[in-house]
Amino acid sequence: MDGVGAVQQAVTVPSEGGHQTSLALSSDGSVLYTVHRQGNRRRVRPGAIYKRLQSSGQFVAEDIPDRLATCSGGPTSVKTSGDGSHVWATNRCYEVFYKGPGQPTWARHESESARVMSLAVSRSGNHVWAKSAPSSGNFNSQILYHPGQFSGTTGWRTIDSSRNWILGGLSVSGDGEHVFASDSDGNLFYFNREGDKVKLENIVAPKMFAISAYTLTTVSPEQLEFGGEWNWIGLGIQSREMRAVTSWSTTEEQSVTESFTWGLSQSVTVEAKTDFVLAGSKVSVTAGSSQEWGESVTATVSKMQAGQNWFSCGSLSCTAGNLYQWVIKGTSSTGHAESIQQCSFVCVPSATRDQPKCPPRYCGDGGPCQCCNGHWAEGGNPPVSPLCTASNKRSGNSAGMCLGCD
Repeated sequence: MDGVGAVQQAVTVPSEGGHQTSLALSSDGSVLYTVHRQGNRRRVRPGAIYKRLQSSGQFVAEDIPDRLATCSGGPTSVKTSGDGSHVWATNRCYEVFYKGPGQPTWARHESESARVMSLAVSRSGNHVWAKSAPSSGNFNSQILYHPGQFSGTTGWRTIDSSRNWILGGLSVSGDGEHVFASDSDGNLFYFNREGDKVKLENIVAPKMFAISAYTLTTVSPEQLEFGGEWNWIGLGIQSREMRAVTSWSTTEEQSVTESFTWGLSQSVTVEAKTDFVLAGSKVSVTAGSSQEWGESVTATVSKMQAGQNWFSCGSLSCTAGNLYQWVIKGTSSTGHAESIQQCSFVCVPSATRDQPKCPPRYCGDGGPCQCCNGHWAEGGNPPVSPLCTASNKRSGNSAGMCLGCD
């Protein structure tokens, strides 16, 4: 679609005696979700959420929990982050559901006490705004904020309760910094964020109840050159607390988080590639591997409590070998570098002088990571990263796991 030159096209959506009540579209238009309600006021049947497949254009029903599908008539709204990886939904009981990095299948959101009518999600998924549902005997709605999909100790925070927001619209810009909402009288307001403080500003405008915030000039996050590697921690480690750490403040330097999550997901379309640093050499990884790294960065950052740039991975022991930790580094064109240490570890026996030979999730031997369970490199794995044989092929490690530890 090209602005005023856009051509209207019909899209075939599921009908089956129902109707669509909500749409959610990613920034590039490749991911589309829709809520499908069936029946009518007299006969309400379970609803559904459909996702449009980019390859075929067909809509496929999502596997959603019974509670989301049936409570008081099923789902009412669905929203996705700009990159399409974080998806939120509400049902007619005003309960919140989520799927994305850290929660790959639809499930009730961890803040189960929250009751929400509508949602607005930023491009990276790190900022979620909402309108609270009215309570019994009280038909007022508040503006709420949630720092991404995992709350840590913060959860939903009330931003404004000075007006009744129950009938108005709500929209957030891609970077999550600019939020617009209209109240039940159609008055338009801007939420001016300054750190954790929010100032409500009235905007002189016609009465409106549906709004959409966007940027006239799209400025992508800074493009970084990425490299993942196993950093040596030490030999004969016994019961040491390990941490996931970012070199930047995840609350004050959100643009760096954006650069990581956006850049890793876009590496397939740009000149800069993502590399695995192995034995001092750089090996380009596949687009799928790079996108997996981006999802892991999002999941890691989301677990960090407000004001902190780390969280504990737990206590690990590698008494008979060398302990390695997975690190992803991003370097700008000026040479400035940032890094994120993640909760992925490998304990390589001291008799083995080699470092781990595969990225996380591709270590196929269940221990020292000396062979891989699949192809992660463009054009096939290099000779120093052989595929495992049938006898020693096991599933790869995931975030939070230490292969070969005591």
